[in-house]
Amino acid sequence: DAYTGEELWSSYTGNAAAAPISYAIDGEQYIAIAQGFGGGYAAEGGPVAHDWKIRNMSRVMAFKLGGKAELPPPRVDNREMPRPAPATADAATLERGESVYHRHCGYCHGDGLRTGGVTPDLRWSSGQTHEMWQDIVLGGVLRERGMVSFSAYLTPDDAEAIRQYVLAEANRLYLETHPEPVAGN
Repeated sequence: DAYTGEELWSSYTGNAAAAPISYAIDGEQYIAIAQGFGGGYAAEGGPVAHDWKIRNMSRVMAFKLGGKAELPPPRVDNREMPRPAPATADAATLERGESVYHRHCGYCHGDGLRTGGVTPDLRWSSGQTHEMWQDIVLGGVLRERGMVSFSAYLTPDDAEAIRQYVLAEANRLYLETHPEPVAGN
């Protein structure tokens, strides 16, 4: 209530991505809000994003007096990190891969490969993703999902250096979260 401050109604919707708006259709008032994980934090978050285990569900929600719809339950993410292949590059290649990654990939995939969960955490990439790495990064085979080709900016050697950096960091994370050693590391 605007006069008394008494809460008349509430609903847990998750994270608000923007301020709500009020509008009316045929004299009936609605309140709409964009909900989901976004903004600058979406490219960061690291372990926090993985510890949530709740998958992002971006959506626009509209409320009205007397509305009866219910939200679906959150989608729980129970995936386990796949065991990464060992990185095989030398230190100079890994350093170059890190540098090129931060110049071209970090904006979407996160600083230090720590994404917030909206874009893939590359450290969790499957063996199949690593087999397709050049086609993904340079060929643009995932452009329909938002991963465009970087062939105008990266060479095949750059893409492989990034892949080796990703593998090295994937192994580091895997060793932190799994007590047994990874072969070759």
